[in-house]
Amino acid sequence: MQKIKQILSGAVGLLMSGATLMTPALADFTLDNFDTMTAANTVVVVGTDAKAMDIVGAINVGAAIAQNGAIADAAAAAVIAGAESDDVTLGAAVNGTLDKSSYKDNDVSGLLDTKISWNSEDVDVEEQIVLDAGLEVMVSGMSGGDEEFGDNIVLGTSAKDAIGYRYVIDDSDFNYSAVSDSDPLEVTILGKSITITEVTNGTTDSIKLSEGTETNLKTGESVEINGQTVEVTAIGSGSAAFKIGTSTEFINDGDEEEIGSTGINVKVDSILYTDDVETRQVLVTVGTDLTTTVKSDESMETFGEPEDEEDAEWVWYVVADDSDVGVLTIGANHNQKYDEADEAVVAIGESLKLPNDYAEVEFTELTETGEQTYELYFDDVDFKLKTDGTTNAGDKDNQKVLVLQAKDGSGNGFSVTAVTGTEDSDYVYLSSANGIAFKNDDNDIQQGTGSSFSLTSDDTTMTVSYNATTGLVTIEEDAAKQGKNITVQINVATYEYLGANEGDADTNDVTYNSLNMAAKDEDVRTLYGTVIVDGENNADSDKVVLNVPSDQVKATITIKGLGSTVETVEGGVTQVDLGVGIAKLASEAEADKTAKNLVLMGGPYANSLVEELAVAGKTPTKAQWGDLTGKAIIQAIDGAFVEGKAAIVVAGYDAEQTRSAALKLMTGGLTGGMVEVVDGTTTETTYTPEADEVAEEVVEE
Repeated sequence: MQKIKQILSGAVGLLMSGATLMTPALADFTLDNFDTMTAANTVVVVGTDAKAMDIVGAINVGAAIAQNGAIADAAAAAVIAGAESDDVTLGAAVNGTLDKSSYKDNDVSGLLDTKISWNSEDVDVEEQIVLDAGLEVMVSGMSGGDEEFGDNIVLGTSAKDAIGYRYVIDDSDFNYSAVSDSDPLEVTILGKSITITEVTNGTTDSIKLSEGTETNLKTGESVEINGQTVEVTAIGSGSAAFKIGTSTEFINDGDEEEIGSTGINVKVDSILYTDDVETRQVLVTVGTDLTTTVKSDESMETFGEPEDEEDAEWVWYVVADDSDVGVLTIGANHNQKYDEADEAVVAIGESLKLPNDYAEVEFTELTETGEQTYELYFDDVDFKLKTDGTTNAGDKDNQKVLVLQAKDGSGNGFSVTAVTGTEDSDYVYLSSANGIAFKNDDNDIQQGTGSSFSLTSDDTTMTVSYNATTGLVTIEEDAAKQGKNITVQINVATYEYLGANEGDADTNDVTYNSLNMAAKDEDVRTLYGTVIVDGENNADSDKVVLNVPSDQVKATITIKGLGSTVETVEGGVTQVDLGVGIAKLASEAEADKTAKNLVLMGGPYANSLVEELAVAGKTPTKAQWGDLTGKAIIQAIDGAFVEGKAAIVVAGYDAEQTRSAALKLMTGGLTGGMVEVVDGTTTETTYTPEADEVAEEVVEE
């Protein structure tokens, strides 16, 4: 394995607030103008040998550019870019609707589909999100639903492994059995850089991770680990001396030792030895446990999960293919069952997030929020008119009835058939002797015909059947839309109360899907979306209250990545196309640099187009990057390669800082010509270019 060591000489021009920026050819384009970059006029360019973090950053920036000027439907309820979204029936498994076997980079922005370097070979890798049947939209009225959900609709998990993340290596140039300390596998999993030094294929597949902190140190420099300071006191050609407190250890190149009895281990990865003591450096890995072996179903402590698997929300998934050493899958599975109201179920607008917040499954919204309240109660009324509209005799007075009332007063809560035709009304009356009646437009109670009528709430229509002999009222939700029957039992001897006892909720006074609702002291949400309000207390008062939705209620569920966005406005759902060909390698972008605007990912070492601009004096040179440890820049360059076309350079000292800067750019709001990003904080800055020399030494490891 080879690593390039940079030896800097000469004065280094540092980025600093208030310093003098070189004068560009044009100064009209600034970071304020990022929102004018669109998929039609801009290309995102990564280095030909770009690291995975640079590619993730490019994906995120590309997703933001694709949205610039792309949202045209102001009536959409959830404008979604770079994500997969669909409407899921209440009580159903999400993967019955979002039913792809896996979701990849072309589905979810931020997922990788790229190549990584291993053993001098470029091997194919991709990331996937998988859903299992255990991820469900839950309501209290579903089979096994927690009654404490009440009328709430939540996203939950009825079993472990409901959501999974997969990092898949599948390449004939890869051989997982050859991964070792000398040929480690360096991957970016869930946005975190991980070094794997061994893969075991057996009864239980496993991987060995390098867990320590890797850092370059000069003589006299130190690093703090778990509150203890590890100092380099000397660097020789084949070993280095390390000190913690009063304990010192000499460690040979390639070896690992504990410093005294401190519990801190140091591994010397390589030594850069020069005649000048001040320029000598040692690359070390430092930590309490420098390696750990993990296998499927073990807690992902590397990502902050607790040690006990029972408490871990996420556990490892490791599969080394039995028949093909070129296929290795590493990932994560969700490890908890969330199906009760006091557990971590997901409410509207919230998400179930993968480790490192790398991706998420979001409960975005409900497809229907409009509803009408219906109340069923007992009363005495006069049936004034016959079904043909003529006057009834006096023996139709003082009828004991069950009243069904649409509370919004629109006049069309029910549709009843009479000889005079189909009549709309907000009141229906059920009598043992005289069947169905309704209040007509003259506010007179008129008899209807038949044994059923319709309950209507905008686009919802339910058939209400009435058996005058048994006193059973059946409200039939649309079976084609997961609807089940709601029944109400009238006391046929009196027509004054529900069930067997007045003022007391009896079994089967009110049922939903054959389940007793009269004993429920919370609201119950049906699979269609109807709410049976406070079943027990209302049944004790011999009444029933229903909130009936304007249409079947579904839950909009969205799978999102780091570059995905969801903007909630009024109306329906609009998918925004991310566009084709928005990202290219530097080797492919020669024509684009004079024809389009550019977003250039990586500094002059990582991206040849940025190197061209550095040579031209328009962005920091390789030498100037030498003292920018832990920093990144975002720089707007007007007339970068030709007048009228701009470039934005997004570059960090390492790939992870480049990715962090890309996230800052994609979220918008940056101003000025250039900002410096340190630990997620941006500061406007300028720089002075200087002609420094950079010597490169190839160190064999």
